[in-house]
Amino acid sequence: MFDKRRIRKNGVIAQAEVVSVEDRSRFATSDGYHTFEHTLQVRATEREPFTAVVRQQFNIIDLRPKTGQILQVRYDPKSLECVFVLEGDPRYDVDAMNARSAAIRSGLPEAMRDGTYERATVAGIPAAPPAGAPAAAGFDPVARLEGLARLHAAGVLTDAEFAEQKAKVLADT
Repeated sequence: MFDKRRIRKNGVIAQAEVVSVEDRSRFATSDGYHTFEHTLQVRATEREPFTAVVRQQFNIIDLRPKTGQILQVRYDPKSLECVFVLEGDPRYDVDAMNARSAAIRSGLPEAMRDGTYERATVAGIPAAPPAGAPAAAGFDPVARLEGLARLHAAGVLTDAEFAEQKAKVLADT
């Protein structure tokens, strides 16, 4: 426990990919917490990549790192023991998630923020007017594309989702 605190405070920051996740809980607990073992491929700037295992408790319904995700860790250069750095990552930190959502909304044109248009299925970006209908006053495809680009850059949209939504906007112009 004290090693983890020391590493969290003084460890070297690196990027890691989650290679596998296993639930290592032996018993069902009444509080809903399970111990998960994450095998990571750590990519540090000061050394060769290495494999590490992080064992941490998460509530079964909490957001937690999943296989294939890239995230930030801190590690001890001597023992190569790692800890997750989940604070500030909007995938795991609810406060960061809310701040990111607010920033995305504030960067959108007013007409998109106030819900004037029918909402698309993608992260609060309004849909274009239906095909064949006259364009709604204030519908700006450039602003919509910029909003989609911000969501894509923030990791909210995958490459495929971004391409699909972009094609819809361009088809509706």
